[in-house]
Amino acid sequence: METKCPVIGVDVAKKFSYYCILDPDGKVYRNSFKATNDLKGLRIVLKEMKKAEKEFGLKPVIILESTGHYSNPLVHFFTKKELTVLLVNPLQSHSIKNSHIRKRNTRGRFFCVIYTRL
Repeated sequence: METKCPVIGVDVAKKFSYYCILDPDGKVYRNSFKATNDLKGLRIVLKEMKKAEKEFGLKPVIILESTGHYSNPLVHFFTKKELTVLLVNPLQSHSIKNSHIRKRNTRGRFFCVIYTRL
C-alpha cells in the first residue's frame, strides 16, 4: 500500500532557495516562497513544514536537485532534523524540464512535479 505525504520542492540557489509545498494529493498547499540558506531562513522553512505536518499528519518529503556545494548544507540540515530528503540528478531534472511544453518558471513547484513522476 502506498502512503501519500506532503512534498516540499526546493529550487536551490547560492544565497537563497525557493520552496513550494504540495499536499498529499499533489495540490499546492503553500505557494512558492523564498528563504535564505542560513539558519534564520531554514527556521522559517521548518515552521512551514511543521504546519504541513500538523495539517496532514505526516512528515513531508523534501525533494531538490543535487547542486553540490549549494545543496549540501540544506541536505545536512534537513537530515539532522530527521526529514526525508530526495536528491534529483541535474541531468534527469533537466530532461524532465525540457519535456514540458510550457516554459515558465515555477520555482520549487517543478521539483514537486518531478517527485510525482518518480
